[in-house]
Order: sequence, then structure tokens, then C-alpha cells
Amino acid sequence: RMRGPEAAVLGREAQVVAREREELSPQSSLQLRVLPSGRVCHPRVDIIAADGPEGILEQQLRSARPHAVVLFEPCLEAIRALEVFCAEVAAASPGVKSEVSD
Repeated sequence: RMRGPEAAVLGREAQVVAREREELSPQSSLQLRVLPSGRVCHPRVDIIAADGPEGILEQQLRSARPHAVVLFEPCLEAIRALEVFCAEVAAASPGVKSEVSD
């Protein structure tokens, strides 16, 4: 059991560490971030193998509704599926910017 002075010192140290942690800039795209609205955000990463039947990528995109997609060794069908998904998102949310980059 801690005594009053020890607890006070530990409490101050915890506050300093929390403040310093908030001031650190993210070192990774997977690190916890604070959105401009002040809400805390932690990216979710899903890895999906879409080598299967035609239409599986489209289904995965619609169910996950990702903010970013990385295609590894993309085929023309996968690029087209991603373009269609981005167009659907843009049409459904006029204020949301969707883009496909190389």
C-alpha cells in the first residue's frame, strides 16, 4: 500500500507521461491517432486474399467499407472492382473524397 506522498508523485509522473505521449507524432500508420474532431482513432487492418471466385473482392469491399486499399500484384479485374467500389462510395457520400492512386 502506498502512502500519500508516494501516490502523489506517481500521479504526477503518470500525468507527465500521458502528456508526453499525446505530443508524440505517429511513427507508423498503425499507431493510435487523434482525429481533427478530437476523437481517438486506431486503424484497423484486414488482409484479404481475393484469388477466389469472381466477385469476392467486390463483396469484401462492400462489407469492410475500407478507407484505404492496397492491391498486391493487381489484375485488371481487381483494379476495375476497386474503381467501381470507389465510384459507389463517392456517389453515396458526396462529401467524401475517394481516389485511386498508383
